[in-house]
Amino acid sequence: MKTLKFFLLAMMFALVTNVASAKTYNDTKSDQFSKLTSTLKQIIKSDFQQLDNYFQQNEIERIKEDVLVTFCVTKDSKVKILSAECENKKASAYLIQLLNNQKVHVDESMKQKNYKLNVKIEYRS
Repeated sequence: MKTLKFFLLAMMFALVTNVASAKTYNDTKSDQFSKLTSTLKQIIKSDFQQLDNYFQQNEIERIKEDVLVTFCVTKDSKVKILSAECENKKASAYLIQLLNNQKVHVDESMKQKNYKLNVKIEYRS
């Protein structure tokens, strides 16, 4: 009976350890994705502040759009836009030209995988 209790206790410990390590791994992946999305959003914000940005070049005075961007990070740490879906083609074209081939710093585990990001664009000149 003592052996059975010890065995069950050891199994419970192993199970708790596996669950804890899985949570840590997922939290790390979540943190890495958050850092990546923050980097991409910062690129967009910086571009909005440029005097000669895409909107100015194309004489767009106002745009308000939600864009679903599907992308991956290549082996050489460049963003590759797979699609940018929204009703306004100018908004999707803007994100594609801005983010495609941008160099980003990510963990190796994040490369060669597809991601989706909702981007809310609100621009007024």
